[in-house]
Amino acid sequence: VMKISEAIAEIKKDSTKPASVSVHRFDKSFHDYLTERETVRGYTGPSYAPFVPFDFDDAELELSHTRAQQFLGEMINGFNAPADQINVFFSGRKGYHIYLPAQFFGNWAPSDSLYKKLRTLALRLGEAHNIDPAIYDQKRLLRHPMTKHDATDLYKRRIPTKEFLAATVKDVQEMAVTA
Repeated sequence: VMKISEAIAEIKKDSTKPASVSVHRFDKSFHDYLTERETVRGYTGPSYAPFVPFDFDDAELELSHTRAQQFLGEMINGFNAPADQINVFFSGRKGYHIYLPAQFFGNWAPSDSLYKKLRTLALRLGEAHNIDPAIYDQKRLLRHPMTKHDATDLYKRRIPTKEFLAATVKDVQEMAVTA
């Protein structure tokens, strides 16, 4: 467990090493808990998430791609979400992560139950798009962008939203050859 700034510095040294980051940010109580118990298991204190993640992960990348594009279309066209404020990532293998910023929802305060509220929100918004519900526990780690997937040698890579909406799976895979 380390500060995000420290993790990013390590990733920049060698992006071929696996690296994960928590969706949630924690205050000092998390550090104190970890120091005392030498594990994060059982921590139930406050956390904050700067975004709500959506995970599109199907057996076939083509299906994940289509579902992610449809979801983005719904957010942009149906809810007037500004495309330039949505972060889209190819996972490097068979899926996509889409991050909608907290500002879209009026922000939220750190709390012991924020992760539960974000799960409810995500499942409602993503219900018709078969999002993966497993990522909404408080201490969930996701692979960090700019790191290589060991099974495919492709990077988890950010793709500008408008570019992703026009891209094919092949286009995305070609982009993911480099970080």
